[in-house]
Amino acid sequence: MPTITQRGKAVLEGIAGTFDVITYPIAQTGKLTQNWEEELVKDEHGFDAAWLERNVHYLADFSFKIVGDTAAHAQGAAVFLAALATVTLSGFQAAAFNGSYQNISGADIDLSNVKVADLALKLRRYDDTTQNTLSQTTPS
Repeated sequence: MPTITQRGKAVLEGIAGTFDVITYPIAQTGKLTQNWEEELVKDEHGFDAAWLERNVHYLADFSFKIVGDTAAHAQGAAVFLAALATVTLSGFQAAAFNGSYQNISGADIDLSNVKVADLALKLRRYDDTTQNTLSQTTPS
């Protein structure tokens, strides 16, 4: 299963600007959406009387630029993660992003000969810790 690792950027003294010396995808954007199924229970007069939420989960969308110090390194970063692979996010100042996710359908790689390639990942994490652990466990 491929691993995506962000290496960082280097600033070289005496040369204006910075140079990418990254051999793996660089995160560009991240979006986190909270979802759940909602059930409205009516009273005897037909008015909404109770609101039930079930299956609270978060969908994360991340986009990356695929760059490298060589063409081979950049090409090596244009890979898909295994279906339903566990992905752990950490170090985000917005703590809502941190946690253990599951790789879900919808990732894409966008190649073009006139721009840097793009990689997009789709991830899911459940609010209930037991449900989240089970979603990332392969039955034996």
